[in-house]
Amino acid sequence: MTSEMRRHDKSHRSALLAIYLMQRRAQLVDGLIDLLPEIVHRMSTRSRRMVVQKIAADIGAVHGKKRLLFDIAIAALTEPKGVVEDVIYPAVGATKLQAVINEYEAKGSLDHRIQKVMRGTYASHCRRMLPPFLSALEFQSNNGSWQPILDALRLIIRWNSEGRRFTPTELAPTGTIPGKWRETVVDDHGRLNVISYEICLLIQLRERIRAREIWIAGADRYRNPDDDLPQDFEERRGTYFKGLGLPQDAQVFIAGVRKQLEEEPHLLNATIIEH
Repeated sequence: MTSEMRRHDKSHRSALLAIYLMQRRAQLVDGLIDLLPEIVHRMSTRSRRMVVQKIAADIGAVHGKKRLLFDIAIAALTEPKGVVEDVIYPAVGATKLQAVINEYEAKGSLDHRIQKVMRGTYASHCRRMLPPFLSALEFQSNNGSWQPILDALRLIIRWNSEGRRFTPTELAPTGTIPGKWRETVVDDHGRLNVISYEICLLIQLRERIRAREIWIAGADRYRNPDDDLPQDFEERRGTYFKGLGLPQDAQVFIAGVRKQLEEEPHLLNATIIEH
């Protein structure tokens, strides 16, 4: 409490206050980062649910497609020179063929439709918080593979301040647009849709933060993973691995995990049989 701080002399009081502020800052940064995975996850699940419900309302599953293909093959072989309208339609019906097309198109474009719904939700509600959110945090990584994502984050902050909606695709750092997002992020004119690109980056950022490949300066739970290691880890690596009962060879470690995964189901099966 503030009143308790007054009991101490000025130098002691200043030190305690600095410690408190440092800890409080780390808690606030963690709280901000907690929002990112939650918001992105909610947008994704909500958009998927909306798209699936829309598909279910528009079309029904076409049953017996193998039988349908069989009937088409028989009709085509029986009348190889016949007109489709006279040969195929009487055998299977134009309505069933259209239903098959609708079902295939709906399933094939599922990811793209989900991304479009996410874009609408993000642009209408969440996007206004992005610039101050990203500007207030310092994202870093110890893995050079994720440096393009960090470069892209700085780019979208600048593009947002400039009010850009589209930009040349070449400006996006290499490797920041996954294949399944390209159709959504790059328009028919070859331009980069900035809003769609922002969502694409946020999803990747969420995954990398959860894996601790990207960390945030000043955070506690999302701090630099190297800080979790003892300062003399490199010099005493063997001692620490021995204390943990772990091999230093990655292949030996993987072999041990694989063996455990193979043995556990057999152990479970034997226990179930006994009971």
